[in-house]
Amino acid sequence: MNNASVNQEKEFTLEDIFSRIKQNLIVIILIFVITVGLGIIITKFGMTPYYEGACIMSVENQTMSTNTATIANELIDRLSTQTKYESFLQSIKDQASDEYMVNRSISSLRQSITIKKASADTIFSIVYKDIDPVVARDVCNLMAEEIKIRVNEEFSEEESSIYSSWAYQYATVKIENLATLPTAPAGPNIILNIFISFVVATFLALAFIVLKSILSMKFTSSTEVKEITGIDVITRILSFKKDKAAESIKKFEFIVKENPDSVNAERYRKIPFKLVSSVDKNLNVIQVTSSIQGEFKTTTAVNLALALNEFENKKILIIDMDLRRPEMHNVFELDNLKGFSNYVLGEAKLNEIVKKTDKGIDVITSGKKIELSHVLVSNPKVKEMIEELKKSYDAIILDCPPILAVNDALIISKYADETVFVLNQKRVNKKEVIDAINILKSENIKIAGIVMNNVVLDKKERYYSYEYK
Repeated sequence: MNNASVNQEKEFTLEDIFSRIKQNLIVIILIFVITVGLGIIITKFGMTPYYEGACIMSVENQTMSTNTATIANELIDRLSTQTKYESFLQSIKDQASDEYMVNRSISSLRQSITIKKASADTIFSIVYKDIDPVVARDVCNLMAEEIKIRVNEEFSEEESSIYSSWAYQYATVKIENLATLPTAPAGPNIILNIFISFVVATFLALAFIVLKSILSMKFTSSTEVKEITGIDVITRILSFKKDKAAESIKKFEFIVKENPDSVNAERYRKIPFKLVSSVDKNLNVIQVTSSIQGEFKTTTAVNLALALNEFENKKILIIDMDLRRPEMHNVFELDNLKGFSNYVLGEAKLNEIVKKTDKGIDVITSGKKIELSHVLVSNPKVKEMIEELKKSYDAIILDCPPILAVNDALIISKYADETVFVLNQKRVNKKEVIDAINILKSENIKIAGIVMNNVVLDKKERYYSYEYK
């Protein structure tokens, strides 16, 4: 199974979108039914019906020197603004109160009046909205009369400064039709609201499909990993939230050593058993790699070393071969003056680069930074070094760069008996994992299994898990 290439995921096409719509048809129908249904319910029962009174008025040109349409357009534009002025609205408010015992605030009047141009250049309408059809008619007529007076008659000095416009000098207005009593509500517009609800439902459905597609790019379970890659998941390392105080201290987690009774410590201890059965009880050299950066590869390598150290009291060595982003010297708080690269370049002896730690395992740090790291790891001295070290250690763990980042891991895998592949469930997507594993399989590299990190259990699994402290 391991030698077979993993099927590549197809590019996302229009056909895929229709396929996903078909797969989620029931949910999409529910989204439309609920959204449109809510739109209808809100329109019918949550919005107050309103009525419109409409007066038709016309503009007459009092001079032949200026085009009538030009005068009308200027006047109508002016009226659209000036009917929002407080002096005009206060007059309407007072008249409505005196004549019809109607009390409407100035802000309510301002929001409810609209001047609309008609298709004919000299015709316009005044529209007033109100929840009472009688008030809609009466106030609209008051406004028409007030506009007629203000345009046709001479203004006071104060009014002239407000309404000054050349259009007032050349034009008069005439009421063609007073507003009649509305027989049916003008709004809310149920058809418009249904259309808006339909548009909202469409966006919600598309958002649902996109979100589900994004989530489907990640692995959801170890079963899915096995089905897609054909490789067993050795163990799943759980994701736990830290408190803010713990997060502020970026301390490396030696889980197996410092929290030996935790759930994750037990899960790390599963790896040696898998490796022993995989290589006929001879651990030798184990490569730890991943698809991309940020998959807890180094964390896995260190805790695997600690678990192996516990396993029949094995003598374990870690070699940091991630020359571009080395971490082992930081993890164990060691100097990195002499390390792996120094030995390969002939700048240090083997016994000078092996460092003891207080965790019971030995470490070879990366050494000085090398630009052409793939050339360094291809050096024959690397194999000679590992063969020599195998005489002194039960197992050697090679902490390697990610497969998709550089070619180093592929070269290093030639020195390993087994490869442990690390997968961060929350970070890496399926395509990246598929690509990385296909690269390893193309070189006939044996993958012992996959370690899943950052795993979130479902409720049933959480119930049977121990509390992690």
